[in-house]
Amino acid sequence: MTHAIEPRDAAFALVLHRFLARFAHTAVSAFVWIILFLYFADIEPSLIHAVIRTFLLYALAQTVTILAAPFASSAYCSVSTARFIALRMSSNTALSRLKASLSSR
Repeated sequence: MTHAIEPRDAAFALVLHRFLARFAHTAVSAFVWIILFLYFADIEPSLIHAVIRTFLLYALAQTVTILAAPFASSAYCSVSTARFIALRMSSNTALSRLKASLSSR
């Protein structure tokens, strides 16, 4: 007996999975920023300074992310491209050897 998953159910499961993964990531991120704010509130003389420091650190983190994302993406793409080319070359070599061995018979 096989169980077939309906396309509508599969699409819903994918949407639900993405939502839960994004929600978990967002919850962790919010928790970290709250902890950082509480730390700054503890060491700063006023609450306004803690808010400003938290905002500046958030802006710095976003700027670094925006600037570093293209470099990380290009490094990942070049590695995956190199792997693809190596795999393609090895499969072409294996295929040519197979053809040669079959034609010699």
